[in-house]
Amino acid sequence: MGPGSPSDSNLRPPPVARESARKLFWRLVLLYNYGTLAAVAVTFSLVALGLELTWHQWTLFFIQVPFAVAIYTIPDIWLIGRHYQPLRAGLEVLDRGETDDIEKLSNALVRALNLPFLSAMRVTFFHGPLASLVVLGATLGTEPLFQGGYTEWQAYSFAATALFFASPTHAIFEYFAVNRELLPHIHRLNSVLGNKLPTEQHEKLIAVPIRSKLLYLAIFVTSMPLVFFGLTMVFKVERMFAQRGIETSVAEMTPLYAWVIGIVVVCVAGSVVMSLLTANEVSRSAQRLILAMRQVEAGDLDTVRLDVISADEYANITQGFQHMVEALREEQHILAISQELSGELQLDFLIARVMRAATELLNAERSSVFVHEARSNTLFSLFAEGDQVREIRIRSTQGIAGAVFQSGRLENIVDAYLDPRFDQSIDNNTGYRTRSILCAPISNKAGGSIGVAQVLNKKNGTFTAKDEARLRAFSAQIAVCLENARLFDDVLNIKNYNDSILKSVSNGIITLDVDNVIVTANNAAVRILSTNRNALIGQSGDYVFRADNSWVAESLEKTRATSQSSLAIDAEIAIDGGVTATVNLTTAPLIDGNEKNIGSMIVLEDITREKRVRSTMARYMSQEVADQLI
Repeated sequence: MGPGSPSDSNLRPPPVARESARKLFWRLVLLYNYGTLAAVAVTFSLVALGLELTWHQWTLFFIQVPFAVAIYTIPDIWLIGRHYQPLRAGLEVLDRGETDDIEKLSNALVRALNLPFLSAMRVTFFHGPLASLVVLGATLGTEPLFQGGYTEWQAYSFAATALFFASPTHAIFEYFAVNRELLPHIHRLNSVLGNKLPTEQHEKLIAVPIRSKLLYLAIFVTSMPLVFFGLTMVFKVERMFAQRGIETSVAEMTPLYAWVIGIVVVCVAGSVVMSLLTANEVSRSAQRLILAMRQVEAGDLDTVRLDVISADEYANITQGFQHMVEALREEQHILAISQELSGELQLDFLIARVMRAATELLNAERSSVFVHEARSNTLFSLFAEGDQVREIRIRSTQGIAGAVFQSGRLENIVDAYLDPRFDQSIDNNTGYRTRSILCAPISNKAGGSIGVAQVLNKKNGTFTAKDEARLRAFSAQIAVCLENARLFDDVLNIKNYNDSILKSVSNGIITLDVDNVIVTANNAAVRILSTNRNALIGQSGDYVFRADNSWVAESLEKTRATSQSSLAIDAEIAIDGGVTATVNLTTAPLIDGNEKNIGSMIVLEDITREKRVRSTMARYMSQEVADQLI
């Protein structure tokens, strides 16, 4: 079957442990309802305390609640769906296992980043006003029909409470709740896009700076509710006087008006100014930090300086950043050398990189790395700096390198020709004059010598104790690189060996990880199941073995639960096209070297042919004789 066949597409479900696009949509709707409940709780608490509604009025209002909620909820859910559509399209692409539709994926990431802001704006400028109009309709609009006795001040105060208190509460709740809900999906999209959003998509991002957030709090959470409170306070005082038959003039009430207006103006102005000043201070500190970070990213460590100019959290951030920069300056040189060593696993190329790095690090003329060959008990080295000879091979006891290899101790030779251990034949052959030598052993994890690192002729004097410490550290790095290169070769050989075995065996073998996701499937397993490898790898075992084959999934579950093998003899397994195969199936746990369960394995022995032979033979002889012949 080809990769585009119907059976192949049927075996490609949404990956396990990932929420589907549909499920996320209903999670957003649920968060919207949670925000509505929070807003309703705030509104009803304030209304119950201040609007003097009777039990009859409350009863009439609650009778209308289902209809009122439907009026403003249905348009809201429709808007949520409209806002969610680009994100839905991108997640559906991922759920199908496709990662090449960059346009849909990038549009989904942009919408995921913008959705918290869009949700807050929807609640503030659509949901809030619509809910307030619904409240007016449920009070004044139904008065001729139900005779609830709602007064105009009660109706308008009810609607204003929903607009000025409930709407900001709902908007703030939904902004932060949606933001948190989308985080795993943002990480998922970023991972697929390689953490790089296409340049043309950056213009679609809606920037919400600190200034805007603080101004929203100052206006919608502080200023507008405070203005509403001042107006209702004046109204309540006048109404209290009127209920007691106390007549007041405008002149008598003017001090109260002035007092309320003064408090509202001062508080509103103070909150707005404080928001602006705080935003400016935070932005200034953030800009200084961003500028310094960009200098670090550009590699300009020498000019980076971030002084502490405040006593808030940014002071700790600034101090920590400055310490980090100082540490980076100290490690920059070592990092350059490590980069030379980290990217190569082939020993020949690795040695060449080591030689250049050692020469630069210790300011020497030449350097070399001698590696021990156990079979011939020799040290061999590849040279890349100014030598005609590409390889020097000496006995493991010969010269300074041999002495260091045998003793395991670093040697600092000021004048090589005065040391009786120095072998002058190499200089005679190459025409090079060796003056000073710094040679350190290269040891493996067990402490045994596997070679030596050697640098020749310090350019400005002799090798110092600091050079010795550097060479020791450098030798340790070389040892890690050599061991990793050899380990990589060993692992690669073992992998190739195991792959060859899996390809050769006639039984089908499928391995699954601890999450019950298929990791490998050999050729025999693909053949027995009449599918292709792509339809198996990365899929859930519960999905692949479903419907008529659910007994396989149950066997896997039993093995995971008990860590015991399970065997099914002469079992029928369904494959595509209504065909079945007869197999002996074994499920077994996979245990690592630390006795830790790392998954499970399925072994399929195809006995379909044997079953057919047995069925044919059973026509002419007893079942027992047929079994013995088989």
